[in-house]
Amino acid sequence: MIRICYLFTTIGSPLHQMLGIRMRLDIERHDEVKRKLRVLRVTFVDIAAELGCRSSFVTMVSQGHRRSERIEKAIADHLKLNPREIWPDRYPAK
Repeated sequence: MIRICYLFTTIGSPLHQMLGIRMRLDIERHDEVKRKLRVLRVTFVDIAAELGCRSSFVTMVSQGHRRSERIEKAIADHLKLNPREIWPDRYPAK
């Protein structure tokens, strides 16, 4: 239940504060991801269609407003990278 709430709550929400969750917004990284996808002729709309979600959700995940391992993996797969390479702060070393 917490994981579901975590995926759909906004940054700074009481739930995030209660759980001590801090998400970093990184618009520069988001723009870099978009540029690299554009070179491959892939858009967030394309990724959203593949996953059956809204493109705005893909954008929010890329920007850091939301978390979704499924969307992060789809973006990384198109870029032929590991999600940890794109978002190292979201995937701490084990």
